[in-house]
Amino acid sequence: LVLNNHDKYLKKVKKIKNGMVKQVNWKNGTIEIDILEQTIFGSKLKIKNGIEEAIITFPNPGLFVLDDIALALHIGEILEVPFSNMLEALKEYTGIEGRFTIETIANESILINDCYNSSYESLIMDLNLLKQQEGKKVLILGDILELGKNSKKIHKKIGEKIRNMEDCEIYFIGAEMKYAWKKSRKGIHFNSIEDCIENCENDFLNCMIFLKGSRRMQLEKIVSYVKSKVDMVVKKG
Repeated sequence: LVLNNHDKYLKKVKKIKNGMVKQVNWKNGTIEIDILEQTIFGSKLKIKNGIEEAIITFPNPGLFVLDDIALALHIGEILEVPFSNMLEALKEYTGIEGRFTIETIANESILINDCYNSSYESLIMDLNLLKQQEGKKVLILGDILELGKNSKKIHKKIGEKIRNMEDCEIYFIGAEMKYAWKKSRKGIHFNSIEDCIENCENDFLNCMIFLKGSRRMQLEKIVSYVKSKVDMVVKKG
């Protein structure tokens, strides 16, 4: 059983019946990973396995993928997959639609679609990455669901983080994101996706557009809306 010991719950697992537990992370174990460079388009990584090392470009950014990469490489070692084969697989990685997938729309704007799902931790990592990018940004954030009694507190923490974001236009969507909006003292709150689409006045030109929310929020509807709006504005000239 190979586990990520950066997780405070998983690190408590010490043994299992009829097997062994291997606790690893991207800085612990026979595999070590260093970030040399990072943009929204990917990360340049130095990967060492104790004997060999290589520098590759992984086509997905963020600290949040490093433990996933480390887990995959450790499992590859157990299965005796050659190091070079594992590196090639990493370089050819393609994520599924809605998991930080990036596209340029109408040669004007960059659309970052991360609306497959959301959590507090992944959203904060995304916001930290976006803060490093230059230029105008539009953040479209939907509720993070299934947080139970902690939902209000967590959404307020998101608002505190967003208060420090600069050069951003921010749209908060949903009942829970209302707490983030009030705490941030920025942006506009919409009760629903339909409310946002009907009342949003942004042309989404020459900017970086980031969308993230829980799966049930269905923010992909806004992805389609943003694309069609940009196309319409460009065609009008």
